[in-house]
Parts: sequence; C-alpha cells; structure tokens
Amino acid sequence: AAMGCAGAQIRLTGVGCGAVALALAQPPYTRNPYGHRGLATITRSPTHSKTMLYATLKLVHVLSLIVWIGGMVFAHFFLRPAAQTLAPEARVRLMADVLQRFFNAVSVAIVLVLGTGLWMIGNVAKHTVQSGGSFSMPLSWTLMATLGLVMMAIFGHIRFALFKRLQRAVAATDWAAGGKALASIRSLVALNLGLGVLTVAVALLA
Repeated sequence: AAMGCAGAQIRLTGVGCGAVALALAQPPYTRNPYGHRGLATITRSPTHSKTMLYATLKLVHVLSLIVWIGGMVFAHFFLRPAAQTLAPEARVRLMADVLQRFFNAVSVAIVLVLGTGLWMIGNVAKHTVQSGGSFSMPLSWTLMATLGLVMMAIFGHIRFALFKRLQRAVAATDWAAGGKALASIRSLVALNLGLGVLTVAVALLA
C-alpha cells in the first residue's frame, strides 16, 4: 500500500510513517527490506560497529586509569594514615599484603591502558590516511602518552625493585627495613599520583 509521509509517496508493507521516521533519524543504521511479514527491520551498519568498538575500548581505557589513579588516592590518603596507628609488624605486613593485591591490579590496568591507547591512536591515524589526510599526534595526545609512559616506568621501579625489597624485609621479619621500603614506595606513589592527575587535566582541559 502506498502511504504519504510528509508529502512523499513511500511504498512499504505494514509500516507506518513513525517507523519510517525512526529509520531515517538514525544514520548509523540501514533498513533491511527482508523483515518479518513485510516489516522493514533495522540492522547495524559497519560504521556503527566500528564506532561502538572505539567507544568500548575508550571505556576500558578510562576505567583502567580510574582503577590505577583511584587506588593510589585510597592508599596514600586513607589506608596509610590509618595503618600508622598499628604496631610496626602489623603495619608492614598489612601494607605488603594490600600493595601486593593493588600492584597486581595495576599491572593488568597498564596492559589495558597500553593496548587500548595504541589501538585508538592507530585507528584514528588509519582513517585519517585513508581519507587522504596526513596524521600527526595532537599536542594533548603527545603529552598524555608521555606522562603515561613515565608513570609506567615509575610503577615498574616500585613493583620490581622497592616492593621486592619490602617483601624481603617481611620474610626476614626486619620491620625497620620494611618501614624504609614503604617510605620509598610512598614517595614514588605520591609522584605517580601527581602525574596521573596532570594526565587527567590534560585530557579534559587541553
């Protein structure tokens, strides 16, 4: 049956003007003429799928940073002051156990941040070149990538040097050495936290 929609003759079977308007109002979708009982169905276009993939990876990227930066905020401003009231043995053991779990989570977060970040940069570069342009990293992206790599290097030193020192102190029940290791870890965590906040500021303000 032929129907008039906003002055145009549109030939569909069993579809009203509202459905047509819905299809036309969503450019990421295309109409499939082989719908059930003659109804026009909506299918996702390849462009929409790529957009969803980019958005999903960006979400993973941001959530990974939240775990990392948020964990540093908690450890530095909430856990450490509360642990100071404990006896040295209990404090060092507690901090070593908590940091073990946190550092494992940060290790996973760093892999996700690196993987998603590189994919997103590569994706933008690919589409820019395919459209006939030339790709160059925006200054804000360059700053974020540089700060992120510095943070990862600092974390690597904390995880594989200072934390190992803390673990050896706990194994030897040398609480004084454990306290010194914790103090060194605290200083670098504070530095990394500052760099993380700066990275977020660049992402949002630059």
